[in-house]
Amino acid sequence: MADIVKMMIDGIGDFTAKILDKEREKEIVMFTEESNSHDLYTILKQYVEEGQYCEAEDMLFEELNKGYSEGKYLAGIEFYEMLKEIDKDILKAGNFPYSEIQDGIKALNKAKEERAGFVDEELMDNLIEERIVPNFPKRKKGAKK
Repeated sequence: MADIVKMMIDGIGDFTAKILDKEREKEIVMFTEESNSHDLYTILKQYVEEGQYCEAEDMLFEELNKGYSEGKYLAGIEFYEMLKEIDKDILKAGNFPYSEIQDGIKALNKAKEERAGFVDEELMDNLIEERIVPNFPKRKKGAKK
C-alpha cells in the first residue's frame, strides 16, 4: 500500500513540474518585441535565481538576434553583472564557466558596435536642439573617418 501511495505522490509531483514548465514556456512565447527591456531583465533575473544561467544567456541572445535595442543591451549588461556576483564554483556547477561572462560582454559590445552605424535622425535632431549633444557636421557618404 505504501508503494502505491508513494507512486501517486511521485506522479503528482511530476505532473506539477510539467504544468510549471508549460507556464514558463507560455511566458517566453508571450515575450514579444513590444515588451520592454525591464521584462527581459526580469526574466533573466528569474533564470539566474533558479541557477539556469545557460538558459538565460540563450534567451538574451535570441532576443538580440530578433533585433538590437539599447534596452536589450542594458538588460544583458545587468545580467552579466548579476553573474559576476555569483561564486565561480556555483557558476561552474551550473555549467557556466566564469570566462563566459567576459565572452558574453564582448558579444554584447560587438552587437552594439554593429548597431552603432545606425542613427535615429529624429532623435538626434531633438538631442541637438536641446543641446544635449553637439551639432557636428554630417559626414558625406564614402568619406573617410
